[in-house]
Amino acid sequence: MITKKLLRLSLSFCLFVLLSHMAFAQSAVGLWKTLDDETGEHKSHVKVYEKDGVLYAKITKLLLHPQDTKCSKCTGDRKDAPIVGMKILWGLKKSGSTWKGGRVYDPEQGKDFVAKVWLDKKDPNKLYVRGYLGFLYRTQTWTRVK
Repeated sequence: MITKKLLRLSLSFCLFVLLSHMAFAQSAVGLWKTLDDETGEHKSHVKVYEKDGVLYAKITKLLLHPQDTKCSKCTGDRKDAPIVGMKILWGLKKSGSTWKGGRVYDPEQGKDFVAKVWLDKKDPNKLYVRGYLGFLYRTQTWTRVK
């Protein structure tokens, strides 16, 4: 016979597991697939991670080019560096339901932009990444790799 105490403990554990899973699903941290703006094809995998409350991302795999592709349009330390392993998002801090205050780097343009990132409210498997140049902006939709 199950006691009330054991039943409450079991229900509490199940609730904890469910809420933990939901909290993880609501995080931008994870592996994401990027889209080519012009062709609509998936072009890379990007690992988004958090360190000391700051969001970062780096390219982990290219889907349309060889893995050893170098960044020909990059300047400075990134000039002719491998695109795989390149940090493309840094310095974003959580502000409500968005991360902002950082930068996003586009290896195809060799430029970085002010960045803002947020999850789709209805589908936590969609991440919006917006880069600003003054008042102009471009938003990409990344999808979570399962």
